[in-house]
Parts: sequence; C-alpha cells; structure tokens
Amino acid sequence: MTVAIHHIKEAACAIYDMTDACIISHQRTPRTAHIRHLAWVACRQMTKKSYASIGREFGFRDHSTVHHGVNVIHAKGCADDAHSIKAISELAVLKSDWITAVPFRTRGAEVQFKTSRATA
Repeated sequence: MTVAIHHIKEAACAIYDMTDACIISHQRTPRTAHIRHLAWVACRQMTKKSYASIGREFGFRDHSTVHHGVNVIHAKGCADDAHSIKAISELAVLKSDWITAVPFRTRGAEVQFKTSRATA
C-alpha cells in the first residue's frame, strides 16, 4: 500500500481541525508547529521520503527544518505524541485506500450506491 505525503497531511488536518493552508503556512504558533512536526514524523515513518521532499510538500521548507521538527518529537518521547502519530498514520492509510460510492439505481428520491475502489 502506498501512502502519499498529501494523504498524511490531509489526515493531520482532519484530526486536528486545521486547514491545509494553515499546516503549510509559515505560522510558528506552538499548536501549528507541533501538528506539523507530528505530520513530518508520520511522513518519515510511512513514506521513507527524504527530508527535502517532505519539506517541499509542506510549504517548501528546507530539509534541515524538517529534520529538526522530527528530532523535536523524538526527543520529547511523549506517549501522547506516539498516539497522535499512530492516529495520523491510520487515517492516512484510510484516505489512500478510499472507497468511492457510485450511484447505480434510483428509487424515487432514494439513491442506491455500489462501492468501487478509487483509482489513483
């Protein structure tokens, strides 16, 4: 299963009620920076992409910025952070394997759906 960086970014935004524009912005509020760092760790664990490619997806950040953010999360070693990274990862997998609903028949106002795998 391939998980793209944008799926992880979308998952972090969904879990923490944040917009995509906010997570890639250059805001450095503690909340925004922490969520961004969590997403970077999830990206690093799930995609094995370089720090530079992760930085490009998050507002063209330098690889050293991403490296520092990942190190900040690992240095804290907080159980809540580990739980958050796991939640982001699980939602990203769901987003990457999204099932689309396709209408195939109607009965009055009711529409019935069949499911099919989304093609990427």
